[in-house]
Amino acid sequence: MAPWLPAIVSMGCTPTVLGGGFSGHVHAEHDELCLLAGDGSRITHAGVAHDAADATLYLFRRGELHAYANGPRQSPDLWIIHYQADEALYRACPRLTSANPRARIWRLDAEQQRTYRGYFRKILAERMGTGASAPMAAAGWLRLLLVTLDRWAGGAASPDPSLDDDPELDELCQYLGDHLADADAVTRSLARRIPNYDSLRHRFRAVFGMPPRRYLARLRIEQARHLLLESDLTMAQVAERLGFARQHEFARAFRREVGCPPSAFRCRPVGTGL
Repeated sequence: MAPWLPAIVSMGCTPTVLGGGFSGHVHAEHDELCLLAGDGSRITHAGVAHDAADATLYLFRRGELHAYANGPRQSPDLWIIHYQADEALYRACPRLTSANPRARIWRLDAEQQRTYRGYFRKILAERMGTGASAPMAAAGWLRLLLVTLDRWAGGAASPDPSLDDDPELDELCQYLGDHLADADAVTRSLARRIPNYDSLRHRFRAVFGMPPRRYLARLRIEQARHLLLESDLTMAQVAERLGFARQHEFARAFRREVGCPPSAFRCRPVGTGL
């Protein structure tokens, strides 16, 4: 029998804005993992609001109200994965399905943060891939992350999944993710900004299967998927936030990558595919 694999709906590392956030909402058909990196945010989880600390990981189950509201001085990053989960794995990982929402909030130590980010990078690399096996590989890495999280919740130490930690590559990915709105200018300036860029570019292609410019274009659409699901921004606001000069240019780029216009993606029932 084939192993159970989750279906990834959207994912992204979202730099939030000062005084901003995402208003209260629920996901009817998928769950959400969210690692909060940075202080200054107030989280509503299953209807209960509290101040969130840096390096806190949340698991929001489908149907649970959740929201993020940032203070006027700090704007944390949110490392978010939306996914559809089969109950088969959840039965084997009961700590992920506790009826008490606060039992699904974990403060990660430095090693656990490194591991989470490593899995996140692996999932994103496969999700950005174009090979026929890429969706299954991305789902497989997510399955390993969920199993690891259940073990952490039970007090187990972090595993060593051979994630090929590369701080320079992580820094480049973070830089690209922070500059989605000026993608063209960023890609033109990378060689000037980054020492040993040629070497880093080759390592980047080896991991992601594409150059940084192509990765950034696909990352903009991945972020659009996330914003369409997670926020109440209008199509024009999503396009503006991601640096598209005109809404129809955003719609055309989105349809080319996803196969449907952004309005249809926001309204459609979530299916089982990626």
